[in-house]
Order: sequence, then C-alpha cells, then structure tokens
Amino acid sequence: MKRGYFLVFLAASMWGTLGIFAKLLYQFNLDPFTITFYRALIAFSLLLVYNYSNGFQIKRYRLPFYAFYGFFAVFLFYILYFYTVKISSVSFAVLLLYSAPIYSTILGYLLFKEKITTTKLLALLMAIFGILLVVNLDHWNGNKIATVLGLLSGLTYALYGILAKIAV
Repeated sequence: MKRGYFLVFLAASMWGTLGIFAKLLYQFNLDPFTITFYRALIAFSLLLVYNYSNGFQIKRYRLPFYAFYGFFAVFLFYILYFYTVKISSVSFAVLLLYSAPIYSTILGYLLFKEKITTTKLLALLMAIFGILLVVNLDHWNGNKIATVLGLLSGLTYALYGILAKIAV
C-alpha cells in the first residue's frame, strides 16, 4: 500500500473513533476538558518534534492568529464535541458535528465572497432538513443542551476549516 493511502486511512480511522474513544475515557471519570488537554498536549508535542526536525519555523507575527485559531477552532471544537458525546450518544454528536458544511458555506460566502450555487443551496437545504428530522422540533423531548452543544461543535468545526484558509 502506498504511504499516502495508508496515512489517509490512519487519519480517517483515528478521526472516526474519536467519539468512541471519548466514551471509553469517561468510564475512568475523565471529563471533556481533561481529554481535550491531553489530546492537545500530545498533538502539540508530536507536531513540535516533527516541525523542528524538518526546519519549520513559525513567524512571530502569526502567533496571535494561531492562538485565536487554537482556541476557537480547536479547543472549543473538541470541548463542545466531547461534551455532546458525554451527555448524548456518539452517533447524535457526529450527526450534529456534520452540520459544519452548513456553517462553512455561509461563512465562506460572508468572509470570502464564495458563491452559493444552486447545488450548494440544495445541499444546504437537505442538510438542514436532515438535522431537523433527527432533532424533531415538534416533539423535542431529547436533550436540548446536547443539541445546542452539538450544533456549536459543528460551527467550531467549520471555523477549523475556514480559519485554516486564512492561515495559509
């Protein structure tokens, strides 16, 4: 197997099991902040070693932007996602997380003047309709907090991609 395919498979597998892994850690009385902290610490350490060994340096004037990005697009995303997983189910959290394309399309339009084509508009409407079917607003007996946190995790996940466009 080619290295690139393997790395994509590995990344997708790790991403896909994130919620399940969090549920397992909750059995050891870990909270979302602790899980997020250690996840960030491990990722930061690995990236620091990798970037240092490859001669990559961050320009000092970019540090405020990266701090903003790290807080709003990474830290808040994981906190909101892990809390949604904790108080609901992995499947519910993932479904609401994938409201991100809705936010990305709207933010892309507002920030980058990206066009909203007919295809994008139809996709947005279908995504919104799908979320409404699952959340079921007429008989909203589910966990309202989980729904709000899950939708906010979708927003912060959208910021993850939108702010990355600005970063490069």
